[in-house]
Amino acid sequence: MGAIMGRILEHHAKELIGSAGVPVPRGAAAASAEGARVVAAELAVPVVVKALVPVGKRGKAGAVRPAATPAEAARAAAGLLGRAVGGYPVEQVLVEERLAIRRELYLSLSIDREACAVRLLLGAEGGVEIEELSRAAPETLVDWLIPPGERLPEFRARALWRRAGIGGPLLPKLGRLTALLADVFVRLDAVLLEINPLVETDADELVAAGTVLAVDDGALFRHPELEGRVLVA
Repeated sequence: MGAIMGRILEHHAKELIGSAGVPVPRGAAAASAEGARVVAAELAVPVVVKALVPVGKRGKAGAVRPAATPAEAARAAAGLLGRAVGGYPVEQVLVEERLAIRRELYLSLSIDREACAVRLLLGAEGGVEIEELSRAAPETLVDWLIPPGERLPEFRARALWRRAGIGGPLLPKLGRLTALLADVFVRLDAVLLEINPLVETDADELVAAGTVLAVDDGALFRHPELEGRVLVA
């Protein structure tokens, strides 16, 4: 399981998990300020404009900007395009609808090479870096290894979220979505799938608001749908 990591930009990552049934925000990539204005106008709602680069902590770098109007989206894009974020030039931005957030959660799947298993990490507090979450609220994090060759059943996912402090009508939805994401992770030969934040909206929906996806570069021959979407680290 010594995979080479091929990183996928967020708009492509959301297309991939969205096509598998995971709810994602409406949005599109743009390579110019005018393109960002057009996308925002088509969405016809307040948006966020994100630099499309294969690094985390974009919010801290000022690379995620809210925009209430298409004109503001164009200005936000103009301020991001052409600059460097995390050492990568910003050639495109992602313009997507701004969600009405009730709660932010954390979910990640990764390869545990020592155990040769998929590691699932859940947190009842999302929207912050996992390192911060581990320090500030370790009791909200649940760590679980999915045995090699096994799927994650919904009942197990519900139990893990319950351990993280989540209950009520949100629990069955989280169980279904977490089991689905675990299946997607395996199907894509992924080495990392992080949803941060996983948002519960005011409309009682779960949406993958922030998505990081990396796949095993050695398995790309099995995935024609990934052609042209992978940045090899």
